[in-house]
Amino acid sequence: MPSLIEFVEQRRDQGLSLVLVNVGEDAHTVQRAVRQYGYDVPVLVDADDKALRAFGITATPTVVLVGRGGTVLGAAIGPRSWTEREGRALLDALLACKTVR
Repeated sequence: MPSLIEFVEQRRDQGLSLVLVNVGEDAHTVQRAVRQYGYDVPVLVDADDKALRAFGITATPTVVLVGRGGTVLGAAIGPRSWTEREGRALLDALLACKTVR
């Protein structure tokens, strides 16, 4: 997660944003983890698994990339190093995509 947060912070001026979604834990546990790890991004507590079902998430962590128009551009299941060359290249390419209406 830290590498994804770092990537987003480096590209905020390009309109990139991040929302973390927690599944399976209560709000108190999530708040404690956010403080412990120093996350400075919004966190949604998905207590009833609505986001999980909406995005078809079957494993965590899952990163769902959503375009400007709300279109899902892709997803990555499992941990990734988003600040490494391959991760940066993928996210930069997706940032360059324009959502077709």
